[in-house]
Amino acid sequence: MEKSADGRLIYAVGTVRNSSDHERFGVKVDLDVLDHEGDKIGSATDYTQVLEPEKEWKFRALVTDRKAAQAKLADIKEEN
Repeated sequence: MEKSADGRLIYAVGTVRNSSDHERFGVKVDLDVLDHEGDKIGSATDYTQVLEPEKEWKFRALVTDRKAAQAKLADIKEEN
């Protein structure tokens, strides 16, 4: 979890790596947002149009619940 400089916004951040030898298109991460007890209190998503082969994408998904303590990867998809 990362707070913006002014402290008003919270982001779930992480890295996805394309370890294949071809481009991935329309990559979307779905995250479960958890409170301090580990209970799911919401979700967050981020999207990139293209993820090049052997490259990393540093996603940054906006979290809307101020009680959020952590995020867990729920799903990662590629659009067809």
